[in-house]
Amino acid sequence: MRHFQVILLVLISFQISSCAFNPRILKFKKNRTEQTSRTAALFNTDGASAVYNTKVDFYKFHFSGLVAIKRNTASNYDVALISEMGMTLIKMKYVNGKYQDVSVLEELNRPVVINLIQDDLAMLMIDEANFKKKWLTQRSNKVDVMKLKKKGTAPYFLYFKNNLVSRIDKAYAVGKKVQITILNYEEQLPTEISLKHFGLKNASLTFKKLIQNEPNSSDKKDEYDIDE
Repeated sequence: MRHFQVILLVLISFQISSCAFNPRILKFKKNRTEQTSRTAALFNTDGASAVYNTKVDFYKFHFSGLVAIKRNTASNYDVALISEMGMTLIKMKYVNGKYQDVSVLEELNRPVVINLIQDDLAMLMIDEANFKKKWLTQRSNKVDVMKLKKKGTAPYFLYFKNNLVSRIDKAYAVGKKVQITILNYEEQLPTEISLKHFGLKNASLTFKKLIQNEPNSSDKKDEYDIDE
């Protein structure tokens, strides 16, 4: 009996010690305030689209061109990666958290690069309805944070400023993290986005808005229309 009590005390003390030094527990506290006016969507209106000047750096792969993103619904997007000469390199749909109808130019068909681009772009098209959601507050500066988690995936931490997402973190392994910083908004669409991989050498993406189309603003197609 005494031997069992000693083991129990050791387990309890170990559990308390682990909690005390868990960085996530120290970094955040629960936020029970209703946050109905805030959404994880960076493109928060059906039909909204934008074209961004884009730079992709990944080891020896470097790309400068355009990325066109169009939201059809909260869980349905069209995406295209276009060269500076106007050639479509990658065209795909993002539906319910998965890519469909992926078309890749043969010269660019390098799975490691394609997977990195797809994973990074997916962070710009989060549909919170597909996740278990929890609101937290960052202890250091009282910023409201939305935590999104679903089985089998790394959690997202979305930081809010003036009711808009200002940063997205995804930690997928020890010492490895993807961080998106939204540097500016215009008419509630991000105009400048920086994406950086921590723990993965020479991996980053940057986006600067070139064209913005408001839903139902015009029936005229622009030269980067990705519906065609």
